Amino acid sequence: MFQRESFSGGLLRILFQAGLVVLSLGMKGFDYDMHDLPGKIAQVKSSAGRLSFLRLLIFVGIGIFGVLTISQSVIWALPLIAAIIIFISSIQKYNHKKDQEAIYNALILIDKQAGQRKDRELVGIDQGKEFQDKNHPFANDLDLFGEHSLFQLVNHTVSKGARKKLADLMKSSFDQKEAKKHQEASEELAANPGLLKAIESCGIAFFSEEKASSHWRELLTSEKRFPYIFLYYLF
Repeated sequence: MFQRESFSGGLLRILFQAGLVVLSLGMKGFDYDMHDLPGKIAQVKSSAGRLSFLRLLIFVGIGIFGVLTISQSVIWALPLIAAIIIFISSIQKYNHKKDQEAIYNALILIDKQAGQRKDRELVGIDQGKEFQDKNHPFANDLDLFGEHSLFQLVNHTVSKGARKKLADLMKSSFDQKEAKKHQEASEELAANPGLLKAIESCGIAFFSEEKASSHWRELLTSEKRFPYIFLYYLF
């Protein structure tokens, strides 16, 4: 059973576990490639539209086969069962397309913000103003929070809890051992940019503060947990 650990002590272990989950997402056919995202979104929307129309036709067919099964012969139960199976499959495929669309939109946002950070045009990026503390010994001098701050450059979280963790880490006193842990974690993550992009895009696409607490904890401890739940512990 997962337990909430300190940001520093459990970071590497959690991220490696998350990496395995992201690989499982990739096996399910999700695409995290940044190439031609607008074109991919248009293609996914078109496919989802066709699946939606097909689902409607199948639903009508289920009604027809159901009536025939009841009024004429049980032999019509065979195409009825087949239609139900195809209907369920079409729903799964439609949901998958919509999830992929959400991931593509998240990747567009990530790419946009990456360009803003590179050009130091940080308007619209979270400033973390609520973490400003006039009495802090160095936060104001180093511009950790606010306009054109370090927080805007390094913050890739998507939840309130993760934002607070990051802010607390930035304001914490320097410890050589802890700094070494963070350095090792950063080096490990820097070698896996695709993993980072997949984690962040899934967080943006699927994480919800309203559904994050008890529901996600229940899923996390379930053997049938949905892959996206790992984001609760990362974001």
